[in-house]
Amino acid sequence: MRHTNTGRVSGDAQNAFKAGKMAINLESTATLRSYLDSAAQQKHELGTGFLPRDASSEKGGVIIGGASLWALKDHPEAEVNATWEFVKFLASPEQQAFWHISTGYFPIRRAAYDQPSDKEWLAKYPQFKTAIDQLHAAPDGRPEQGAVIGVFPQSRQAVEDAIEAAILNKTPVQDALDGATKQVTGAIQQYNKTARLS
Repeated sequence: MRHTNTGRVSGDAQNAFKAGKMAINLESTATLRSYLDSAAQQKHELGTGFLPRDASSEKGGVIIGGASLWALKDHPEAEVNATWEFVKFLASPEQQAFWHISTGYFPIRRAAYDQPSDKEWLAKYPQFKTAIDQLHAAPDGRPEQGAVIGVFPQSRQAVEDAIEAAILNKTPVQDALDGATKQVTGAIQQYNKTARLS
């Protein structure tokens, strides 16, 4: 079996997939639309599927990653009130449907799926429903509630380092994970000191 390692730059893997040099690629729903457009231009089919997990485990699902909104405390009341009005606007089903259609990311309200524009979009692009179904089928636990961490980029890098070490360098999996844990724990401790959270 031949495989392609395009490295860690997401755009390189995306371009290889669009060019037909790779048959399978794991990607964000935010990239799916560009894949669908490329497949249509090249006149080939594009299917989607659940992310794989160990069938012997009841755990496993998907997490929602980026595009978070943060409201900071200790601001003047007028700013807090304006922030709340903005959040309510963004959380409306109409805006969430617009967000979903425009970005490919999940809406934060199921009512967005009931909007006529969202129904029409999902009918046109049923491949997006795969991720929706997997998210709704995921267990309702802390890991599935989103990546709320101040050092998210550093954490992702540490996990990528661990995976690469285990697969390419034959580092024992536990050693690779312990290294990532140490790296992320240090980054969290530093972040908490900087943000005065500890």
